[in-house]
Amino acid sequence: MEELKCISCGGKIIPDKELMIVVCEYCGNQQPLPAEIFEKLKIEQIEKQEQNNKELRKENIKHTAKVAKVLIPSVIAFIILMVVLFALIIPGVRYSKAVELKNETNYIKAADIFYRISNYKDSKLQYNECRYLQANVYICSGQYYEATALYKNLGIYKDSEMLFNKYKFYELKVGDIITFGNYEQDNVLTNGKEAISWRVLAVEDEKALLITDNLLDCMEYAERYKKVTWDISPMRNWLNNNFINTAFSKDEQKRIILSNLKTADNAKYKISGGKDTTDKIFLLSEQELLQYFADKNDRIAKSTEFAKYKGGYRSYAKSYIYFWWLRSPGLDGEDAAFVTSDGNIDYSGMRNCAVRPAIWIKLDTPQ
Repeated sequence: MEELKCISCGGKIIPDKELMIVVCEYCGNQQPLPAEIFEKLKIEQIEKQEQNNKELRKENIKHTAKVAKVLIPSVIAFIILMVVLFALIIPGVRYSKAVELKNETNYIKAADIFYRISNYKDSKLQYNECRYLQANVYICSGQYYEATALYKNLGIYKDSEMLFNKYKFYELKVGDIITFGNYEQDNVLTNGKEAISWRVLAVEDEKALLITDNLLDCMEYAERYKKVTWDISPMRNWLNNNFINTAFSKDEQKRIILSNLKTADNAKYKISGGKDTTDKIFLLSEQELLQYFADKNDRIAKSTEFAKYKGGYRSYAKSYIYFWWLRSPGLDGEDAAFVTSDGNIDYSGMRNCAVRPAIWIKLDTPQ
């Protein structure tokens, strides 16, 4: 860069890189710094700053590398320690504790620990074994409800399925869903009948009232244009002859109780309910529906694929929810009342509705 001199005294001037005006230190004269010189000075300053930054980054990289060289092995060692701790040491300690509890017959707490370390050794097997043993303890203490819940959950473990079927009728609660009997439901005839699911509506005096959880079939209640009541209906005949022999074995039929049924008259339309009957299989009456299904939304039930195949009235707006028969008389005496897809009771008469059988069964008692 060319040398700058004071225009007043001729003295040498050293420019300030931050100022466009320079002052002579000899005579104090002020004079403007040429623009091209100022720009060159700024460029030199920027280049120097970039060089300093570059060197600083290199130093930082070297420092980071040194720190990483020291820390990474420590971090890896810590991670390995944690993996060993959580995968082996802690589960091992818990496993030993669970085995100790199991040996002390504290099966509930042991099962809880085995469940939380289910991927360690044979913990899954031990978990099932503890639940199985606890179910046996429940049986010995007469807690059949708790026992059957465990046997059912264990499925095919050991003889759990057999024990569940043996004790499932010892104790039931309202709202329980149990299986009893078999009937075609998936509409695949080649794979045999499927187990029927029943909802428990009432439990009293060592017996329980059940209704199918799903709608099993669809058919007409009676012949067209003929007056009918429950006692002389084809529906009653079909349930207590065809259905009972199709759905239940001889031993299962022995568990079903003969029920004395009274079907009230339809007071609103002055239609007779017919004679009292004694049946094993029946449909709910209007009064029973109101008693056991106070919430109309709870009355809505799904149809099996077989029932859908058989047809029947349904609501297209409500995912094909089907209407289902009651045994109470309808408005004209030619049909029965029925439950709509909204859960309401309708008396207007239908030709073809779904069938939802109900039964009373006797419960087992300890010997």
